Amino acid sequence: IDREDIVLLLSTRIVPNKQAEIAGDLCRAVAASRNRYAGKPVDAERSVSDTTRVRLVLAGRPERAFLEYRDAVFSHYEELGIDWQYVGDDVFPFRDAEASRFSLYPDTYAAADFGLYPTRWEGFGNQLLEIAASRLPAAVFEYPVFTEDIAPLGFRTVSLGSAVETPDGPSGLRRLPEAGLQAAADEIWTLLTAPGRRAEITERNFELAAAH
Repeated sequence: IDREDIVLLLSTRIVPNKQAEIAGDLCRAVAASRNRYAGKPVDAERSVSDTTRVRLVLAGRPERAFLEYRDAVFSHYEELGIDWQYVGDDVFPFRDAEASRFSLYPDTYAAADFGLYPTRWEGFGNQLLEIAASRLPAAVFEYPVFTEDIAPLGFRTVSLGSAVETPDGPSGLRRLPEAGLQAAADEIWTLLTAPGRRAEITERNFELAAAH
């Protein structure tokens, strides 16, 4: 990953309810919109240029029962032609820097620009707390617990909507409506290229997470 790359982080396990396929579609939409934001700042050291790559990083591991789903998702990414990499086998529950062992949280979050949370159902949503604690902006599929218990507290996120299109073919991969996908990509770029506004939102989310 180069310093100028935009990193979209998916830190959840790679299982069907997490809808990892949507992260790939979103990465494609964000990458396709890059040139519209050329020259705009991302932070004090980076601006969007024609060499800026949008990269999807998957840091969560699959489960043995869902290896076919993992394979379908990875094939989908290849078909999309996006820049992506799987690092789930290279992160651990704890950090031991002397042994070059780095942790899922917070180490992978420290390398990210945006947290993706396309899950369709959760008991609560621990990764959403990790995104907030890391002061990253989040793109969130509006799963029931989020809409009922979390959003009303005032968290500000990029919405991925609350509906998916009927899966096509044997893979069972779900898709967001194209209009919603593009709207989310535009909103992600709006926050990425407005460092002050992004900091305001992520600090507020951090404060809400700490308070509640």
